Amino acid sequence: MKEPGPLPRKEILRTKPRKVSLPNVITLSMSAWDPIFATREHTAGLNELVHIVGGDVTLRMAGMAFRGRPGDTLLVPAGTKHLDEFKVGSDFEVLHVEFAWKDAKKLLPPEINRDLVRLAPADKQTMKEMIFETHDIFKQHRAMWEEMMNASLYRLLLFMAASAGERRAPKTPRETKAREQRRKAMVQEAKDFIRDNMDRHMTLSDIATHLGISACHLSHIFSKESGFTLSSYLTQVRMQKAAELLADPAAQVAEVAYAVGYEDANYFSKAFRRHFGYSPSRYRARK
Repeated sequence: MKEPGPLPRKEILRTKPRKVSLPNVITLSMSAWDPIFATREHTAGLNELVHIVGGDVTLRMAGMAFRGRPGDTLLVPAGTKHLDEFKVGSDFEVLHVEFAWKDAKKLLPPEINRDLVRLAPADKQTMKEMIFETHDIFKQHRAMWEEMMNASLYRLLLFMAASAGERRAPKTPRETKAREQRRKAMVQEAKDFIRDNMDRHMTLSDIATHLGISACHLSHIFSKESGFTLSSYLTQVRMQKAAELLADPAAQVAEVAYAVGYEDANYFSKAFRRHFGYSPSRYRARK
């Protein structure tokens, strides 16, 4: 009898420990800017993060100009003289964050805006969700809310720096192909996990944990590769399976709901109606 070989070693990511410097949020607000900002050059005393909710703006600084539209996020480093050009009297609204951070100049130079406005829609959507999550934490004022808010902003700033750097990094055709293959394999593994676990309640975090990546990264990859969100795919697969199960006249609606991962039959019926335009019982009656 052959002796069993050694157990496979698990890959362990080892990094050098380093002291993390969190940004410190000073102000955070939804605001419509004063027209004076559109006509006069001024200097930012703090780092400024601007997510455009409505209207267009041209940010001019350090001899560069960046055009921002709704959904874009721009950055003005502390001490930078700049001009925000927007049409006075128009509906111009931003989510504006002022923050202090000693690592800002190193990771977020003024030219980063050139990459930020050219990011893929999925990356811009992720940044939007992150900055509004920071805003939500700011409004809650729960225990340790300042630490949570600063940590949330830190996560966003790292994502901005990584996304911009990824866009600039030169890649050989071989590297590009290998990266595409990894992404496709990851998306397929997520789809397989969803199908294999259809009968239980499942969240984006559950799927990401199974793949060993962050929920944010998985959402980004899935949207970029598939053209639609992971949550919409999960709903689509569940509804298709539910429609198949409803073909059995003996199947109760509640049983079908549980079989496709819904713990609340009423919520399932509402989701089913939104998807197909019919309640589960009416849908079955049509067949």
